[in-house]
Amino acid sequence: MEQCGDALVCVRYRYDAKTLKQYKTVEIIVSESEWTPPPAKYPDGELVSLKIGINETALQNQARAVGGRWDKQKHL
Repeated sequence: MEQCGDALVCVRYRYDAKTLKQYKTVEIIVSESEWTPPPAKYPDGELVSLKIGINETALQNQARAVGGRWDKQKHL
């Protein structure tokens, strides 16, 4: 905080067991400007096609839990 002030975002400590070293890294803000996010690619609530592997049962279940359904013709 003393070195970076309000520009400081994050401090991380990493440890290397092989070399017995500790590293401290910092994330700082180096510039700031106005930004307008791009429009959403898909409107809220619109269904989109996803390819989920046949063995990805956990992902299949997650998709079903939020309203996903299988399209036999598209195989998606």
